[in-house]
Amino acid sequence: LQLLAFAQFGEARHNAAEAVRDGGVTTVGAMLTRAFGGVAWAPTVGVRVSYTDESNRNGRPDLARQSPLLRVFASISPDERWRISVGLTAFKQHYGGTDVNFGTTRSDDALSLDALVNYAISTQWSLRAEGLIYRQRSNQDLYDTNRKAASVKLRFHY
Repeated sequence: LQLLAFAQFGEARHNAAEAVRDGGVTTVGAMLTRAFGGVAWAPTVGVRVSYTDESNRNGRPDLARQSPLLRVFASISPDERWRISVGLTAFKQHYGGTDVNFGTTRSDDALSLDALVNYAISTQWSLRAEGLIYRQRSNQDLYDTNRKAASVKLRFHY
């Protein structure tokens, strides 16, 4: 059983044309993971919650946002060479002021499903396949997003 708490602070700086977007970013959260080592297939389950606050340093509340996030995940190892993982992430983005172009305050909801399969070819080589389905809906249609991604990676561990 593992409990992890975290905090991250940073600055978002943009090039001259986008400097109006400069701001600070603060994220706090926690993750709880439970591994079942003595059980067949060594399952692991977990949950992560976080909250991100992005401020704007140039008096543009429409470019500031708050984002709560929830992620649940699980993995299994059918044998010692294989690891299969899935995760589901949901988050919201609430912006701090009326958008100058749309005349409304932007609000987004997003959901993603990800999966990966890792196969240890040897102690130094592994093959990994990843997939992602992502959907974001916004009250400002311009920001609606649908994405699907897949990748295959060959890794050398030294």
